[in-house]
Amino acid sequence: MLLRRTRRNNITQSDSAWVPIVQGTHGIRTVNRAFNSANNTVSHHKSRLLFRPGLAPAKTSPQHITNRSHIEGNTMDLNGKHALITGGGTGIGLAIARDLAAQGAVVTITGRRQEVLDSVASANMTGMAMDVRNEDDVVAKIASAVEQRGPIQICIPNAGIAEGKAVHKTDMEFWRNMMATNLDGAFLTIRESLKSMRETDWGRVVAISSMAGLRGLPGAAAYSASKHGMIGLIRSLAEDYMGQPFTFNAICPGYVDTPIVTRNTASISERAGITEEKARAIMVNSNPHKRLIEVSEVSAAARWLIGPGSQSINGQCIQVTGGHM
Repeated sequence: MLLRRTRRNNITQSDSAWVPIVQGTHGIRTVNRAFNSANNTVSHHKSRLLFRPGLAPAKTSPQHITNRSHIEGNTMDLNGKHALITGGGTGIGLAIARDLAAQGAVVTITGRRQEVLDSVASANMTGMAMDVRNEDDVVAKIASAVEQRGPIQICIPNAGIAEGKAVHKTDMEFWRNMMATNLDGAFLTIRESLKSMRETDWGRVVAISSMAGLRGLPGAAAYSASKHGMIGLIRSLAEDYMGQPFTFNAICPGYVDTPIVTRNTASISERAGITEEKARAIMVNSNPHKRLIEVSEVSAAARWLIGPGSQSINGQCIQVTGGHM
């Protein structure tokens, strides 16, 4: 018999109970019990069907039992684990790549410019030119990385663009490029990484989304939509693989001190007819703590979601914004 914690509407806020879950030929049911806080009496009611017949959760596999130390994070380390990070040549992606490499992971970083990747490559970090908008390129390059460095167990879909444009000025070319880079690219990267990750006993997917994925960003409808889509993808995957040794989470930073902010400073200045100093101040002041976030702060969140003790953090959107957004 299994136990399931439950609340009932007629129970006071502080009252809760562990109720039995009974499995029979007609599915899985709970034996409902209503508690009266005043006199502690218990009444039994007709059991409630939790799962339709044939849809009960699968039994834990022997592999999951054998590798429970990895699942629980007691002895897990990153030595030799293959990490793939898109957009890994600069900014947030590079910070995460360097942190993982320092912890012993075998890191593959991707980007569209091989010379940028080569300039930051190291003993544990290999650069591989890849365009996340191109399905054939993603399929071939990730397969090559797996062949050379083993199954991908850490997947960081980070490649993205951040550009603003009013909806009435947004043409399909702008819209499609935004979706192809930010959303299609994340989907393709995760899909191809899972092909080898699913053959292992442990894996982490940490997508780099944005505060714009949690709330609308004025003047950036296409960007906000792409980041909302990424969060929907991550949450759905967390449900798909629930109970397996793989987790799926997103990090949602505010304005981070990266080359993207530098480029956006010039863009905002031009569109708004203000100085670049004032344009930068707009982004700085959008963060609740009134400063740009350091890439190391985002990387620290990624390390937590990947490291020991993270196995129950799943389907979450971690804000790194300097305060509540």
